[in-house]
Amino acid sequence: MQQPGRVLVFATIRLKPRPRHALVLPIALGALALGAAPALAIEPSVSPEPGTPDASPLSQISFRGVPARQLGPISVTGSRTGRHSGHLEGYASRPGASFLVNGSFRAHETVTVRLARKGRVGPLRWSFRVAHLVGASTPPHQAGGGLTTQGVQVFQSRPDLRPPYFATAGGGGPLGPGQVFVAAIRGPGSPMYGQFGPSIIDNNGSTVWFRPARPGDEAFDFHPQTLFGKPVLTWWEGHLSPIGFGEGDWVIANDAYQEVGRIRDGNGLRPDLHDMVITPQGSAFVTVYETLAANLRHFRGPSRGSILDSLVQEVDIKTGLVMWEWHSLGHVAVADSMLSPDPKGATFDAFHTNSIDLSPDGGTVLIGMRNTWAGYLVNVADGAITWRLGGRHSTFALGKGAGFAYQHDMRLINPRLVRMFDNEATPKVGPRSRGLTVRLNFSRHQGTLVRELRHTGTVLSGSQGNVESLTNGNTFVGWGAPPLATEFSRTGKGIFDLRFPGADESYRSYRFVWAGHPKTIPDVVAKRVKGRLTAYVSWNGATEVVAWQVIAGASATALAPTGRPVLRSGFETAIPVSTSGHFLAVRAYAADGALLATSKVVKV
Repeated sequence: MQQPGRVLVFATIRLKPRPRHALVLPIALGALALGAAPALAIEPSVSPEPGTPDASPLSQISFRGVPARQLGPISVTGSRTGRHSGHLEGYASRPGASFLVNGSFRAHETVTVRLARKGRVGPLRWSFRVAHLVGASTPPHQAGGGLTTQGVQVFQSRPDLRPPYFATAGGGGPLGPGQVFVAAIRGPGSPMYGQFGPSIIDNNGSTVWFRPARPGDEAFDFHPQTLFGKPVLTWWEGHLSPIGFGEGDWVIANDAYQEVGRIRDGNGLRPDLHDMVITPQGSAFVTVYETLAANLRHFRGPSRGSILDSLVQEVDIKTGLVMWEWHSLGHVAVADSMLSPDPKGATFDAFHTNSIDLSPDGGTVLIGMRNTWAGYLVNVADGAITWRLGGRHSTFALGKGAGFAYQHDMRLINPRLVRMFDNEATPKVGPRSRGLTVRLNFSRHQGTLVRELRHTGTVLSGSQGNVESLTNGNTFVGWGAPPLATEFSRTGKGIFDLRFPGADESYRSYRFVWAGHPKTIPDVVAKRVKGRLTAYVSWNGATEVVAWQVIAGASATALAPTGRPVLRSGFETAIPVSTSGHFLAVRAYAADGALLATSKVVKV
């Protein structure tokens, strides 16, 4: 069922086709026409950008790159709402500040901003347009089918957790270090049979840590990142639209699995599921989607249709302030899309931004768009596109085997190497999906094939997917919609497969080294069946446990070991117990013999 959200719409927008050489979409609004956002070759970088056609009514006025104390008086005037007062709030991660407007702007008005720059000649002045918040038009949603309990793990010590069951197979070479990170969706089905959400999995398919998604929510893109020099886990949770974008929050948790941050509601818009990249300074780049009503008849669509705009925001994690915002509309022509509007009126997803990657200095960002078959290197200072890889107006001619279609997870390995997951569907273009690396030659404006990774089976992924380079030279590929992830050796041989149950899938799949230190204690339950006593013990997220030891006795305060330590076996270890006592607990030990924790005492 469609989850309506707050997205942006103009009452009437006429989208006119451009000549093939044109790179920017003009949007006509009555007598006003907005073309390319003019580049500002000055500091600070400002948002909403000059000429933005669809800024949120709740937009902050962002000044990135200059300390707040160096900003002069700021004047903000709406063509309908008049002069706005407000105040500046500085960023914690980078120099700059946002002017927080008192009240909100009104739909369809033009807002003019004027900044008196201290120590510079002449003011900075620019304008942008404001849109109206409505819901998107989507096709009927087909719910995924459920599974039986065969696709679900069940634990005696944690009956509240019912994660999916994962199967593994492999051989033929050493695997990369660490565990596998996935966020299963669309399964195992009915809540009475199973749950889905972020999962850490070992090489045997056993769960290391699992957190069920909240009722009604789904989780995407789960993996470790670094925040302020410390390891964290990040994932998106929220509502998934039937047309493939999300409205939710990005969650940040520490190594004890405690939430330490959440990114939400930048400029009144909830973040999309496709990507979130944390910077060393403590900001995060996120994808955002909004919807505009549009006349699509020039593109063989309905005259009263709607179109998605794909945004990228940089958000200051500590303050939640929006530092930078980039809109596809105004920079990429609608005619560059490889798709056509739905004549039945479903919202036209012309761009579909699905990946963000930053240059080491943070000065440029590579934005990948599925539905234009292209990646765009964007200058953060002025929003201008430096080069395009793929699509209708590629800066580089793509050589044999270097072309791609409906790609995901586009990454800069270095300034001359780009890696991605090449879907080749949907609709079908090529016979198989693959991991793809392309070398860029800037003097000849050519892109050449460096490497491709294909599964031994015919795997064609209609959505999602990612490619990750591991520290030992291996490559990990998440196949997206197909219920599969694969690790390839340095030579390109498939040496490990992780398979999901039934129709389960994960937007991306990763391998990372992770050390989890939960603040909880181990969970234990003792059960006697036909006179035989067994202790079932688990500790969700504890990665250092190698052995368990049962201690028991006649009272809760007089417990002693009942036998030798038992090696940990999967998420939950079953330990036969021989004791005449009526109380027991279980100790967790690390590889060096250190005692990590002791469970609560339970009565036998």
